Order: sequence, then C-alpha cells, then structure tokens
Amino acid sequence: MSPLPEKRAGGRTQPGGRSRCIARRGASRPGHRAAPRGAQHGLASDSGPGLALGLCQASAGGFTLVELMIVIVIVGVLSAVGLPQLIGQKGRAVATEALSTLGAISSKTTHLQHLRLISLAW
Repeated sequence: MSPLPEKRAGGRTQPGGRSRCIARRGASRPGHRAAPRGAQHGLASDSGPGLALGLCQASAGGFTLVELMIVIVIVGVLSAVGLPQLIGQKGRAVATEALSTLGAISSKTTHLQHLRLISLAW
C-alpha cells in the first residue's frame, strides 16, 4: 500500500508529498506580515518573483501536441464536409423565397379576380 501524500497549507501536492504552491514569505509565521507586493519583485530574490508572490507552478495539465493535431484534423474534416452544404444552402434559400413570393402573388391575383367576378355579377 503506497503512503498518501501529505497536505501542506495552501497548496496542492505532488506525488511524494511535495507542494507545488508556495505561500507568501512571512505570511505563515506568527507575528510576521508579508512584504508589500512591490517589494517582492526585486532581483535579489534567489527564488524568483513568482515564488516570492506565492504563485503556484504550472502543473502538467495542458494539451499535448498530438491532441491538438487531432482536434485540428477533426475540425478540418467537419469544415470540408459542412462548407459546401452551407454554400449550396444560400442558393436554395433564394429559390425557395422566389417560389414563395410567386405563390403569394398568384394567390392575391386569384383572390382579386374572384372579388371582381362577384362584384360584377351583382
């Protein structure tokens, strides 16, 4: 049975119990206050400004190059299949609109002719 990693205050743990986040200097000691933000950016810091600010180191949670390439290929295939259909859809929409307009004109014409025939018959 493997031992559980120990938890440190204010941070995540790595396998083996080492924390990836480092607290602000002086903030964890009783009776001490952390230095102001501007004072912690000095070049004399041997641990770097990120560690002095208490920032977490980036974990290995990013995407690999292979995963990104697979996503790019999938998006390319979907766009190659979908774009021609979208381009053809515009022409079909214009034709459908024209037929609808012609149908409306025909219906109105028939209706007006019907009203005239009724009014002339009287």
